[in-house]
Amino acid sequence: MKKLIFAGNVPYLAAALLAASAFYLGLETTNLKGKSTPKVAFAEKGAVILDVVLRRQDISPAALDEQIKKPIVAVIKRYVDQGYVVIDSSRDENGNMAVAGIPPGAIDITPEIRAAVNTSGAAKVTASEPSNAPLKQ
Repeated sequence: MKKLIFAGNVPYLAAALLAASAFYLGLETTNLKGKSTPKVAFAEKGAVILDVVLRRQDISPAALDEQIKKPIVAVIKRYVDQGYVVIDSSRDENGNMAVAGIPPGAIDITPEIRAAVNTSGAAKVTASEPSNAPLKQ
């Protein structure tokens, strides 16, 4: 009976536990359990800044930081904190995006940045889930 339980000086149970733990570690590190979809958000930050600067031509450089830069950074930081990769996209005169490819599930947060900049003097934008549905591709 002893010969069936022990293989030399190493018990079969210890060898089986070692094999199982190696399998589990490999499964965890290679993510074979399920492929996760990256969370991607994009924003046309340049268009928002240009729009605000053109509408508020009398704005001072100090007010630019308070009314434009801080709200934009706050919205982008909120999405980064939620695990999104934020892409600063650009569009040409026909509205075509200059981003080579957008993964499925990407969302456009440009309206939230625009709302944050437009309401930065009046009200704060509250942290919430993304406001619009993923883009259809």
